[in-house]
This record gives sequence, structure tokens and C-alpha cells, in this order.
Amino acid sequence: MPSLSGRPFMITHTIPSERKGLAFAEYLDNKEQRQFVLRALKGTLIKGNVLNDAIQEEVSNFVRNLKTQEGTGIQVVGLFNLAVLNSVWNCIISAKLPLDELSQILLEASNRITTIGGLLVQLGVFIPWFGSSFPNFTNIISGIEAYKDLYTFLDERIKRHRETWIKNTPRDFIDAYLDKIEETTDENSTFFAGKNFIRSTVADLFIASSDTTAAALEFSMLYLAKYSDVQKRIQDEMSEIVPILKGTKFTRPEIWQDPENFLPERFMKEDSQQKRKLLHAFSVGRRICPGDRIARDEIFMFITGILQKFDIKITSTIPSLDGEFGFARHPKPFKVTFSSRITSLDNKCTK
Repeated sequence: MPSLSGRPFMITHTIPSERKGLAFAEYLDNKEQRQFVLRALKGTLIKGNVLNDAIQEEVSNFVRNLKTQEGTGIQVVGLFNLAVLNSVWNCIISAKLPLDELSQILLEASNRITTIGGLLVQLGVFIPWFGSSFPNFTNIISGIEAYKDLYTFLDERIKRHRETWIKNTPRDFIDAYLDKIEETTDENSTFFAGKNFIRSTVADLFIASSDTTAAALEFSMLYLAKYSDVQKRIQDEMSEIVPILKGTKFTRPEIWQDPENFLPERFMKEDSQQKRKLLHAFSVGRRICPGDRIARDEIFMFITGILQKFDIKITSTIPSLDGEFGFARHPKPFKVTFSSRITSLDNKCTK
């Protein structure tokens, strides 16, 4: 059975990762790493609320930046990349990177790696002779080099972090991982010293959580701008609960009633409890996404943080909701304006 949960050889991923980490490791190796990652992200290995604190700090900075651009048309595709990258990085290594360094190294590496999901690259991956014959045309070489650049960067950062690491007092994910390496004596374990799974696991968490979350937030802005009634209902509910003082298309009507319309309430009961899950955005089974908590928290905090402060209005032609093909499906480019909301608290303050 473990073989059914394995991963095939993929030149763009298997070669640079050496089948280590989460995404492209063999099942038993993946299982051991996954169990640790889940415990770490749930907060059982790290003191304090590192994950939520890192995300909330970045959301606050993001909203403040939007305030400086209020009323101007802002390109949404790519808008969230830096903020999401930095929140994930802060959770993993509890250190904020200078904006220029982040954009030059991490964002560039992330963008290059996520282009591996493009059509030409996939042709090169799944038709090996085509990829071998035209490695530059299919961007396979660029993808491999992007992984290598990211690994080099992570190796240096992990080395620096180890210099300030204090055993059994984890500040972040890296510290918790170093503790695990220190206590492991089984030579067959993926955590045994010298196996060096750490950089691949960190890279997988970083790449998988950043691009997909940014894509989800971009689509969220598109849908909220297109369906202003839904936007207003969310804001009204937020005002009641938290006063201001925080894709696959289904067209089977037997599962999705009125499938052609955007009806987010289909997922909720009247008592605000989630209905029976018919959509599994993070997959199911042995390879279910271990970073779903990061993604859910980021999406929730960014959307509520924005809608609490702003109304979103589209200023360009509404693009097709189909999006564009890639590692994660992103919407086609579009612009919106973020305008400050007039809240009940604002009215009280002016009286």
C-alpha cells in the first residue's frame, strides 16, 4: 500500500530534492516528516502562538500599506506575494527579512519554481524524451536551477539559525526541527543527523503554502469585487461578531444546487456551522496537504483584515473567472480600488 502513496520520478523536482522533504519523498519518509510538521504547526512543539502572531503582524502591515494607496487602481495579481511569503518565513524561522532581500531571493525563487506548473514544463516532465530534447524550451533547466538557488539560500539561513539555537526552547519551526534531529538516534529515521531532510521540508512548506495562498487571495478579491452583495454580507457579519475597535468547477445540481451562481452560504448552516464537506481543497488521504492550517489562517486573516477596513471595487474589465494555468491557478490580471469603509464606530466618533 505505501507504494500507492509514493511519487513518480519528476526531473524538475526529484533531482534537486533527492526525494527528501514532503512533496516528492517516498511515502514512509513523507509520513515521518508529515507527522512532525503537523505537530509543529498545531503548536504542540513551539511555545507561544508563533503562527497566528506572524500572520497577524503581516496582515496589519499589509492593510496599512493599502491605506496609503486608497482610491487608486491596484493590480491584484501579485499583490499578496510578498506579504504571504514573509508571514510563512516568519513562522518558519521567526525572523523578518528586509524587503529587498526577500524580493530578490525568496520571491524570485518562488516565482521561478511555480512556473514549473506551466504547460510546457508539464509536457517536458510527463513526456521525458520531449523534456530531454528541449530542456531550455520547456524551462526544465530553469526549474532545477531555481530549486538549487533556494536550497543554497536555506542552507545558509539554517546554518545561521543553528548558531543561536538553544536545545528544547524552540522559537520557531527550525528550532523544533533541530531539537528533533538532536534527539534522534535511529539511523533509519529521516531526522537522523546527516540525512539533511530539513532544507527540503522547509522548501516544500515555503513554496506550497505561499503561491497557493496568494492565488486563493487573488481569486477572493476578484469574487468579492464581482459579487458586492456577498462582500457586504461578510462585512455586516464581521461588524456584529467583531465590532471595529479583525478550482474546480462543479456543475452537478444534485451536489451543488444552482451551480452557476456564487453562493458561499451553501457551505454553512444557519447556525454558522460548516456543512458536510463536499469540497476537499487540501485533498484527502495519506498525502493530504499538511499546511492546510497555515493556508486557512492566512486566507481568513487577510480577507477579514481587508474587509474590516475597506470596500473593494473593480476598476478594470472583470476578467474570466477561469484563471490561468500554472503551479496554482491564478486569476487573469485585474485592478481594484480599496476604499475606507464608513463604519458605525466612525459615525459615533464624529458625533
